[in-house]
Amino acid sequence: MIEQHDKVGGYATAFTRPGGFTFDVSLHSTTVGQRDGLFNLIGGFPEIEDVEFVLHPHLFRAIYPDHDIRVRQRDPGAFVASLSSLFPEEKAGIARLSTT
Repeated sequence: MIEQHDKVGGYATAFTRPGGFTFDVSLHSTTVGQRDGLFNLIGGFPEIEDVEFVLHPHLFRAIYPDHDIRVRQRDPGAFVASLSSLFPEEKAGIARLSTT
């Protein structure tokens, strides 16, 4: 086996940064169902025909010492509102970023 990473596992691994913060590198989301399903994304794998995909309510979750931020799927307005309420002093900057 040839592996580019320093440990075997590819997207099924994690890494830790200084300060003890651990991140997983797994696939977090796909656009399944938006472009005729997974077959459009990964062709040539007939063994996945019976896999049923379920939309997860959150796109991702970020946990910090003072904040637990959950980003809902397909709702950028809720994300902007959540960040603006957590960081009111940054509200104008968050709004500018959300329109770019």
